[in-house]
Order: sequence, then structure tokens, then C-alpha cells
Amino acid sequence: MPAIEFTLVTPGKKLFAGNVSWVQVPARDGYMGFLPGHAPLVSLAGTGMITCRMEGGKEKIFTMSGGYFEIHLNRMTVMADVAEHVESIDLERAEKARQRALDRIRGTLPGDWDIDRAHAALLRALNRIGACQNCGILPGRKN
Repeated sequence: MPAIEFTLVTPGKKLFAGNVSWVQVPARDGYMGFLPGHAPLVSLAGTGMITCRMEGGKEKIFTMSGGYFEIHLNRMTVMADVAEHVESIDLERAEKARQRALDRIRGTLPGDWDIDRAHAALLRALNRIGACQNCGILPGRKN
């Protein structure tokens, strides 16, 4: 059965490398799905969840923010600015980051905060929280 040789890397490490039957990646303007035999493509990545289905049906889910990806000859590489496996997310920390970003946007935290950075932080926190909710990860649960 044809497969995509999928690799997910960040500047600090390789998070995943293996064969998958399909991949869904957040692009800048929405999600894109890839099957074996996809036409070559290079694109900017957005913030969201990467879902890849392993041969055999098991899915792996990662969150990512920024970067780019390419697919060519059934080899796909996602080079993410930030990425993590959903099971490594600390949900309580993500909730605190969400609240901190909201406080910065509202101007209720002392200091001079860059509103664009606060919005980006809010988007990353909401992405992590949403990924945990989609996977059934609850606050306080040890993964």
C-alpha cells in the first residue's frame, strides 16, 4: 500500500518520522489534506493541529504554530516554528497562558505589551486547549 514518508521537525528536534497513509496540516489559509501521490507543493504553515494516520489506522496528533511544509514524491516534511505531540501538552499551563494573553489584550496586566504578540500567544494557547479537548485530555490528567 502506498504511503507518505512523513517528518515533523522544529528548530530544536525531530518530533516524528515514519510512514503514514494520510496527513492533514494547517496551512496559512486553512487545513490541507495529503494522500500518497499528491502533487509537489511547498506552503506556509499556520497554527493548528497536524493529524496523521498511521498504516493500520492509528492517528497521531500534534499542535503546531508557524513554519512551512513541502511534499514531493511521497515525502512530506513539516518544518514548524513550534510543535508538540498532543499528549505532551500541559493543559493547566495552556489555560494559564490563555488567561495571561487575554489579560494582556485587555490591558489588565502591568507593562507595555505588544498586542500582536499577545494575539499570537492567545492563538497558540487556544490551539493547545482545543487539541486536548479533541483528544479527551482533561485538566490534571497525567499523560
